[in-house]
Amino acid sequence: MYPNHAPMKSWVRAGFFLFGTVSVYLALFAAFAKSMAISPGSFYSLTEHVVLVLLSAILVFATAWRLAPERRGLAGGVIAVIFYLLNPAVVFQGLLSPWAGTPYAALSCMLFLCGWIAMDHWSVFMRSGMLAILFAGALWGGSSNAWIVLALVPWVVYNRRPLVSMGAFLTIVLGGVLLFFMSWALVHWLAGQPRAILAPWRFLGACERWGGLTLNRLGSLGAPQSMDRMVDVFISLSPAWIVLAFWSTGRQLVNSVLQRRSDVLTFACGLAWIMFMVTSAAVLLGVERLSSVTTFVALSAPLVARDLAQREFYLHRGVRVIVLWAFLTAAGIQWLTMFILGAPTTGGLWRLWSAGVAAVVTLFISTAAKETKGVTLASRWQAILAGGTLASYINVGYLLLKS
Repeated sequence: MYPNHAPMKSWVRAGFFLFGTVSVYLALFAAFAKSMAISPGSFYSLTEHVVLVLLSAILVFATAWRLAPERRGLAGGVIAVIFYLLNPAVVFQGLLSPWAGTPYAALSCMLFLCGWIAMDHWSVFMRSGMLAILFAGALWGGSSNAWIVLALVPWVVYNRRPLVSMGAFLTIVLGGVLLFFMSWALVHWLAGQPRAILAPWRFLGACERWGGLTLNRLGSLGAPQSMDRMVDVFISLSPAWIVLAFWSTGRQLVNSVLQRRSDVLTFACGLAWIMFMVTSAAVLLGVERLSSVTTFVALSAPLVARDLAQREFYLHRGVRVIVLWAFLTAAGIQWLTMFILGAPTTGGLWRLWSAGVAAVVTLFISTAAKETKGVTLASRWQAILAGGTLASYINVGYLLLKS
């Protein structure tokens, strides 16, 4: 018998794609930093940003590997890293002043999710204790990670063992908050900053004032201004990617409700939806620090890759043809719109319009072609959205570099 070299070829192919993706990300990040004339003094902060994003990419790969179907972990991990690292919000968020954010939130949130998946076979007591420690670390990563508490609610409600899940929920939340407060006080006491020790408790006292200011700010926003800000959210994340992410996560949440059964996937999908709503609300309020943007991309990438790593999808020749057609069609329509209408001066609505037109055109072309007759309607739409997402990545990156 001849030795089977298929696994080795798969690893070589995966390594090639991962190396190419990381190279493209670094090239785009460096080119945009150069075009913005970043000062030499900010070199260390930019290096820190890149390192944290790459560490988050490793966790995205590991999460997609564990969530992917059997023997499809490598493909799922590669697909997730491609959609994560090349997303415009991940590439340019650390350099754009309106989108200034920190990748600490995405890194700590993915560490919590990846740790849960790795400890899913542990006992409830041991898993809850470790997740409490990871939740305390997530609170150190950013205030937006406090939404983990809300994402745990569907997991408790639809769990087959409600009392056990409620005990785990209380252990994670109360234990994590207690560990966070204790570690916060210890670190600032050792650093000689006694006034900063009470900062977490002061946050609780400021919630009422913040709620009043939020309502006043929402009431002062006009419809055109709100629409422009919402369009900015869709464009920074790619419209096709948002639809693709909601498709994958929404089906899982619906299945949890219908089957009255929850698992770590239910938590991940719920947290992704919450992060998107937090991002939208933050944009409407004019908040500049939007760390939940990259957190949403990091959470949704493994969930989308879980669906795209199915054997009948990424190994189907007709699906690959549809992805190529969708990519070329979306890129062509967006470029024509840009040169004909003068896109940089007409706002971002043209990108949403062009993405929808490209999806419809590709659907008609793929339906009439003989090569794609055997592709199901669900796989057809997923392929169209995947190709449109990659085209949007390239187009938005080009416009940001040009500006």
